[in-house]
Amino acid sequence: MSDGRREEFAHFGWEPEQVPDPQDLATFEVSKLKWGERDGEPHAGVLAWYRALLALRAATPALRDADRAAVRVSNDPDAGWILVERGPISVAANLGAESVEIAVDGELRLAWPPELETEDGRVELPPDGVAILERGA
Repeated sequence: MSDGRREEFAHFGWEPEQVPDPQDLATFEVSKLKWGERDGEPHAGVLAWYRALLALRAATPALRDADRAAVRVSNDPDAGWILVERGPISVAANLGAESVEIAVDGELRLAWPPELETEDGRVELPPDGVAILERGA
């Protein structure tokens, strides 16, 4: 294995002996997609989520706008949440380890987990939760 690959993975906190050898056939075998799994959970739900995200992006001009000046970001690093706004779209995400409640504005378009709901302009996001809202929808 090349030293360059070890150095690359070291930037992510990997120990050298943990770095997969790209020349090893076993690395290739465990890296292959198992297409039969995509119809069962949790894979089917994640695939549906990505398809919904792509459809929302295709249907929403603000999500294709490359003007970074139009993006507003607020966050709470201690709680672990971030809110990104671009045009009529808001994306609230919880990157922390505990659930958080965030003030949001707009109609809920997509959420992960899918059962999330907004109430009185607020959304409670579990860890790894995401809510995508649109104002004026």
